[in-house]
Amino acid sequence: MTIYPILQFIIKTFGLMVLGYISFRLFLPKMWLKPLSTLFVNFLIPVMILHKFLLRFNMEVLLQFWYIPFITLAFLAIGIAGGYLFGKITRTGFMKENLALFTFLNSGYLSVPILLEIMKGDTLDLAIVLLFMYIMLLLLLLWSLGVLWITGGETRPKTNTLPVPFVITAISMILGVAGVGKYVPGQVMDILDLIGKIGIYGVMFVLGGILSKIVLKKVRIRGVLLFVLAKNFVLPLIFISLIWAFNPSKLLGWVLSLACIMPPANNFAVMLEKYRHRAGNEEFVYPRLLYSYIGALISIPVWVFILELLYPELL
Repeated sequence: MTIYPILQFIIKTFGLMVLGYISFRLFLPKMWLKPLSTLFVNFLIPVMILHKFLLRFNMEVLLQFWYIPFITLAFLAIGIAGGYLFGKITRTGFMKENLALFTFLNSGYLSVPILLEIMKGDTLDLAIVLLFMYIMLLLLLLWSLGVLWITGGETRPKTNTLPVPFVITAISMILGVAGVGKYVPGQVMDILDLIGKIGIYGVMFVLGGILSKIVLKKVRIRGVLLFVLAKNFVLPLIFISLIWAFNPSKLLGWVLSLACIMPPANNFAVMLEKYRHRAGNEEFVYPRLLYSYIGALISIPVWVFILELLYPELL
């Protein structure tokens, strides 16, 4: 692999994010963000999930990779431990919020565009399947434990609703095991593929719009830079080292490593706007969220280059 796929990823993905940021910052009404976010997250991206699982998921894949949710739990525990240790070292007064930012990453929306740029064919389809098997449990916990933490314990999350991507992933797994994909006409699969690609790239524009709602008031730059260093560089190093040491299948190792190098979930900005939260935590969360994405312009290409060296046979 050359540097060009990474440059294409940066230009397409972060270019769309910057375009969304500028557009919603300057002239597009913020009220459009909620329906657009609902459209992309609850419809277009689930279509992509359905397409990939119909193509590539079956009983053989399930039996081979059934343990992925346990890896999710283990990585969550590492993120919690890292966030707790970092919070103690920096003596933060916002430990719950710090735990949320360390634990829940944007492993889906940012990982898929990279996979689309550097992988092709059946390898790409299986990689996306494995990725969503990994983030299924993350989605559930993000909108329960994540809400509780990012609001500083001020909001108890609702437990009677499930995130749409989680539901679609579960349904897609059932349909894949049942072999429904082989009965779907090729033209329909092509349409699903197109809709899914529109969703995964379009959501980058929406993500930029969500970040544009962040208003920075008080920024203690030293604390923010320490966070970005720990979150974008140190924690991924720990994850990648552990994955390499335990040596799962090459493709799974690549996918897991990719999922763990991402900045915090952008949904935290939505949660702080939507839910009641304790005083002062916006000044803590927003700078760390925004600067972690800025730092990702450097950290993601660096880590992808390292992954290329670790898994050259895949690329």
